[in-house]
Amino acid sequence: MESAWPHEGKLVDDTIDRSFIEYAPDKLVGDKAYNSNKQDDRFLDERVVEMIAQHSKGQKKQKI
Repeated sequence: MESAWPHEGKLVDDTIDRSFIEYAPDKLVGDKAYNSNKQDDRFLDERVVEMIAQHSKGQKKQKI
């Protein structure tokens, strides 16, 4: 359980670390709240986990 104050996207690390599975999954699917190019890049670099979330309205697609 966590306070309602932090944005849920910021709780992903703790949720994965405290889960009952031995290894983090290869892919995580979330709603628009989890859509962050910066977070996507960090998870891919640090945890080798691909974050999948719907783009927010008006958000520009990240250039590859």
